[in-house]
Amino acid sequence: MKKQRIDQLKKIPLFSKVGDDELELIADSLATEVIGAGIQIIREGDEGNSFYIIKEGTVKVCARIEDENEEIILTRLKTGDHFGEMALISGEPRSASIYATTDVVLWKLDKKVFDDLILHNPGITLTLTHLLTQRLKSANIARKETEAFYHKRFMPGGTLNDLGVIQLLKYAEENSLSGKIMIFSGEEEAAFIYKKGILEHVRYKDLEEDDALDKILDWTEGTFRVEPESLQPTVTTETIAAEPPGDVTAEKTHKAFKRYLELKLRAFIHFAGPKITQRAINYAYHTHSAYFKNISRVSIQTHPEYKINIGEGPWPEKDILMMAIILREVVSLIEREMVGFEFWSPLCGEAETDAYLSHLQFFDYFEQAMDFTR
Repeated sequence: MKKQRIDQLKKIPLFSKVGDDELELIADSLATEVIGAGIQIIREGDEGNSFYIIKEGTVKVCARIEDENEEIILTRLKTGDHFGEMALISGEPRSASIYATTDVVLWKLDKKVFDDLILHNPGITLTLTHLLTQRLKSANIARKETEAFYHKRFMPGGTLNDLGVIQLLKYAEENSLSGKIMIFSGEEEAAFIYKKGILEHVRYKDLEEDDALDKILDWTEGTFRVEPESLQPTVTTETIAAEPPGDVTAEKTHKAFKRYLELKLRAFIHFAGPKITQRAINYAYHTHSAYFKNISRVSIQTHPEYKINIGEGPWPEKDILMMAIILREVVSLIEREMVGFEFWSPLCGEAETDAYLSHLQFFDYFEQAMDFTR
């Protein structure tokens, strides 16, 4: 049993560099607790006074939305996972609540016991202090690198004075751009179309591509805008307006929204990942449930599995507004966490689907969504 505990402790970053002798002391100090399904283990806001390793079972991690009375699920943990380790160091209030979703067996280490251990074993203190310092440095470096990566990969635009046309072409190649670079010089407009860093087309007036490129390379004044393919539709609003959607029926509306959500959620997940996307969806639903009693007719899930369920029946105008507001809220939340999401478009890129939703005024509602809930 002790070996099992020591092996588990070694997998936890906080204890990964602690010596075997000290790990044995910590393992001896772990108490076993059995918690029934549905029982709250940790309450958000309470003093952090213990650390847990899940020996058997599963738990869910929940957080309360500010100024609301309900919680959203952030993630789920299983056998071998751990939680609450920073309570041993800081003792700060818990940042989330933990509930047992099955009967669970936990190994628990109280802060008082841990404090006594490090008091009589200075080696643990030195190791943990060094480790925490390194983790803080690594976290800061990683954050800077992440911001630099997204700034570089999804550079929104600039002027040709700062970055010339040749440099733009190199940028697209080095970053394996799939999408387009729009360049504006006076009243002139040109586009470079890329696929995975390979220049496929050059568009400028009605010129042949080689002639167009020769002209554009001479531009030294103007602005540019980078538009990644993953965040942009493949049709324009003009194309949508030119394609009448035909009769509006509940069945067609149901089909259009399901297809639309499937396409847009893939873009969300591709850019922000399933967890951030799910967190944004949970928050949006919780925030706006008071406005829309029918909100449960549409169930959207990206984590831990991908699922979309839309209830049958008519689509009144209020339900179309509901979908626009939920989507706008999700977009706003992801924008706060991810650099570069300003390129996102509400269009899905399928002409038929976009035309039908445009006819329902869905995109108009999307643009005005925040005004409805202020």
